[in-house]
Amino acid sequence: MSKSDLLVFLDDEGIPIEFHDYKHPEYMQVYKPFIPYVSALDLWFNCGKDSLRIINGE
Repeated sequence: MSKSDLLVFLDDEGIPIEFHDYKHPEYMQVYKPFIPYVSALDLWFNCGKDSLRIINGE
């Protein structure tokens, strides 16, 4: 099933689809360049107590 077929099927079944444009925050990592979408553990190990502030976009 193609992506467009799936979207048509879900629409026909009344299943709502929502997309969002997530902008991954950059934070200090040990090695460069920054690699996004690694894991929450990567953020936690690299930023410690500041992790929640970074997740909340503060």
